[in-house]
Amino acid sequence: FIDKFEETHPLLQIAIPELPNSKVEDWDVEKHQPLVAVLTSDFNERSTKVIKAYDAQGKEYMLDAINPPDKLVIVISQNERLIAIDETKDKVARSNRRISCPEMPPEYKTNHYSYFLKSAYYGTSLCTGGGGGGSGGGGGTGNRCITYNNYFKMNKVQFTSMKWLGHAESWVNGNIEMKIISLFGQPTGQITEEKKYISSSDRSKWKDCGLFTDCDPEWFYANQNLSRWFEEYGERIKLMLYEEDAGERIITISISFSFKSGGLTNTLTGSLNLGENDYPLGEAIMDHCDGFSRQGAYYNTGKLEFYINQ
Repeated sequence: FIDKFEETHPLLQIAIPELPNSKVEDWDVEKHQPLVAVLTSDFNERSTKVIKAYDAQGKEYMLDAINPPDKLVIVISQNERLIAIDETKDKVARSNRRISCPEMPPEYKTNHYSYFLKSAYYGTSLCTGGGGGGSGGGGGTGNRCITYNNYFKMNKVQFTSMKWLGHAESWVNGNIEMKIISLFGQPTGQITEEKKYISSSDRSKWKDCGLFTDCDPEWFYANQNLSRWFEEYGERIKLMLYEEDAGERIITISISFSFKSGGLTNTLTGSLNLGENDYPLGEAIMDHCDGFSRQGAYYNTGKLEFYINQ
């Protein structure tokens, strides 16, 4: 039964989110039997107000979807940080594997699937030595313009308020899975895209909670390569940022981009596929010479602020 269920529901997960007033390591298994909450396919972090949960006797409870409970809850949901690939059948998935990372090892394998972190599968850190943690350093002078043909990367990022952190990811899902889409204009009039992921297994890294004070947003040091800036991309690149949430449908949105090269500007249009529950975190236009110091050039979407450097 388990093997068959894994084949049809490869991303099903059972997790215990860490709560402000209750941590997994403090769980007294002899005294407390957590409720079990189930996130159905129609769960939406922005519109769902209550979540159904059950105790060991099958009694139903309604939990607040916005405000976390005081006691631990077991949550059955779809994993948002992993991608499950059946590489013997999914030719599209195989072709999307980065050519420069042909031997990228999965996090783990089963009889049916290979599982990868999205941030690694769509990233470059395993191939180029980028990614990982580390600090962003101070301001410094550094290069003021991006060097063509090299990677630019997300140095550090934080939410502008706890409200936007809560909107992006509720307590029941726990961790942040941020999708960053880079849009490049082409002299031919086309828009191309490249996506990367920033994720953390520890929600506390995105906030600073004092012992006697409320929580405030905190800088998350991503140090994540986003893409190469080739000269044919011109002088501007557009970033679109989303919190990726599980959903069954793909939607298509219209996009536009102001391509600038050699003093000429041309507005390009196209389309972009997103998950139905992806939450927009804003957009930013990067100019080739925005002032990329050691810390990076600063951008603010209203919901996020971040630094891009090289």
